[in-house]
Amino acid sequence: MQLYSWMNYLQSQEEIWRRELDKLLLDREELQKNRRIWLERLSAVKTAQMQTVSDIEQYFRFPQKIWRENSRILEQESEIQERIDWCRSNIVEIRRKLQAISSILASREAKLRKIALRREERSLAEMIPPHEEGNTQ
Repeated sequence: MQLYSWMNYLQSQEEIWRRELDKLLLDREELQKNRRIWLERLSAVKTAQMQTVSDIEQYFRFPQKIWRENSRILEQESEIQERIDWCRSNIVEIRRKLQAISSILASREAKLRKIALRREERSLAEMIPPHEEGNTQ
């Protein structure tokens, strides 16, 4: 029974890690979308017509802001990727343990079936009177 409890616990842990992984994948996707938006803005600034001093000042200031934001996003993506890798490794480890427990339980169930079959054979053998054993031919 302890193995079944452990198996249930591991399955619940796997589900927790899967939810965390799903959340991280969504976070990473959102960051990548934000990074694309910032890079599109950078491209738009570089191709814009500069007509005033303000345009020229923005042309030089805005890309710096974009690159800072891009760096921040890349750093967050890296952190999220590390957490994604951690989640995946935990899920793999949990599955390995679940497989081991399943193998142990399957082995135990096979042994129990053998024992039950032997008991049943013995009880049937005990039910047949000795003089009837010779009449089976």
